[in-house]
Amino acid sequence: MAGKEDELRDLAAQAQAHQQQMAAISNQLNSISTTMEEIAAAMDTLQNIAAAKEEVLLPIGAGTYMRAKGADIEHVVVNVGANIMSEKTIPEATEFLDKRMKTLNGLQVRLQRAADEVSKKLADIDLQARTLAGGMDRNVRPSQE
Repeated sequence: MAGKEDELRDLAAQAQAHQQQMAAISNQLNSISTTMEEIAAAMDTLQNIAAAKEEVLLPIGAGTYMRAKGADIEHVVVNVGANIMSEKTIPEATEFLDKRMKTLNGLQVRLQRAADEVSKKLADIDLQARTLAGGMDRNVRPSQE
């Protein structure tokens, strides 16, 4: 009996560790999704700027735009990592953002696979715990005969 209770405690600890791992993966997936949305918006903006002739609307966040006239619409400044900024042409910036998007997409796929594996482990632990607890109930309860 004590052995089964210890085993149940071990399963509960494993489940808790996997739930924490799942929460971390979920947070990472949410962060990646947000970043991918920002990249898509930036790429749209770059495309619109490249098509603009005289005046552009620049998104400044939260659905707010600013009119810009006479700005250098041939070059943009891109954060290339670690807050290092680099001036790029619009096609170079678009290519850079596209590569970043592909990298994030690959990471998203790998994290989703990891989440699926953790979910499967949690289901296995749940089944083991239910089987073990069911066996304990039969052993503990007196028969109703």
